[in-house]
Amino acid sequence: MVQDIRDIITDVSVTADVTLVTVYNLPNKTEIMAKLFECLADEGVNVDMISLTPSQGLTQTVSFSASDEALTATLTTVGKIKGSYPDVRMDVNTSNCKLTFKGEAMKTRCGVAASVFASLGENG
Repeated sequence: MVQDIRDIITDVSVTADVTLVTVYNLPNKTEIMAKLFECLADEGVNVDMISLTPSQGLTQTVSFSASDEALTATLTTVGKIKGSYPDVRMDVNTSNCKLTFKGEAMKTRCGVAASVFASLGENG
């Protein structure tokens, strides 16, 4: 584990008012995933983080984050996708904050995440 993360992390930023969205049961087709993000872009939703889980056979789950201000547009967009694919469902969690840690040495050092979470746990 990294002994002193202050030597590794050179910048920390905080983004407030972040919505986390998880869309389940999307058909496992690249063009449908593209359509989701094209529709979000068309609605002016700036997606700043995407996490794609391993496919579950014929379906796919994707999570992403965007600003709380874009909540209505996000719900509208996923609703349109759900209209074409009725098995799609969504979880939404608003009013989050995102911490971003940066540092060139993070690319090659193991244990940075463990140290960050340990520090957060110790300091609340």
